[in-house]
Amino acid sequence: MGTHGRPASTERRSLTSGSGKRTSEIIRLLAPRRRQRLVAILEKRPATIDRHVVARTLVTEESDTNVPGSAAVQRVEIDLHHNHLPALDEAGVVQYDPERGTVQLRDTSQVKRVLAMVDRQRGYSSGL
Repeated sequence: MGTHGRPASTERRSLTSGSGKRTSEIIRLLAPRRRQRLVAILEKRPATIDRHVVARTLVTEESDTNVPGSAAVQRVEIDLHHNHLPALDEAGVVQYDPERGTVQLRDTSQVKRVLAMVDRQRGYSSGL
């Protein structure tokens, strides 16, 4: 079995490999704003980072506060652990170790291109 209860042979369906996955699949994967912020945070850190640190950083960004409350950080950490990190790990965007609580961004040039496209679209939508 793989790390998330699926057979290891079917665990990863990489969006960044040479398999030519469509941009629409990446857009769907990165549709939640929190996942976009998560990838942006991981891009700034080349090494493995603790899930709690990621959660704290997300809460700080999402709430515009420098001192996030512990309950808010815990809620985001649970959300990351059960939803976002497993989905991104399965797609090959991040390497997530749920037992250690660590995450690292994989080489995701295609994902970065899609995020840049989404950012440009937001700029057009907001009239910038």
